[in-house]
Amino acid sequence: MSTPPTLLFIPGSWHKPTCYDEVTKLLQGHKLKCISITLPSTTGNPAATFKDDLETAREAILTETINGRNVVVIAHSYGGMVGNSAIKGLTEPRDFTESQNQTSTTGYVIGLILIASGFTLSGLAFMDPFFRPPPFLAGQ
Repeated sequence: MSTPPTLLFIPGSWHKPTCYDEVTKLLQGHKLKCISITLPSTTGNPAATFKDDLETAREAILTETINGRNVVVIAHSYGGMVGNSAIKGLTEPRDFTESQNQTSTTGYVIGLILIASGFTLSGLAFMDPFFRPPPFLAGQ
């Protein structure tokens, strides 16, 4: 894709999307599309869950990729867990050739930048590791 990717900013659990304003203003000055999202769990709604946050991030990503734009997710703290889970299945397939890429109308997540965030394995959702306990919890 010849256009620069959309930069999607996901804040941490005690932050609002405005925490990225100074950075996004600078980047937009260089003609980069920046989107900062609000996580439902940060709005004071005690019923909001990780799943709600995940769906919000995924919807923002899909809005861009469905319209043919690649996305780089930039996430801080808790937002890193949300972002890493939200990109599952939305990255470019490994066997995708350059010629296919030039004719594709679908965008992909092409990058994940985690800032002061917990580490999660690429390609796994946040809860995936919990379905197989680590050896020290499984008595092995």
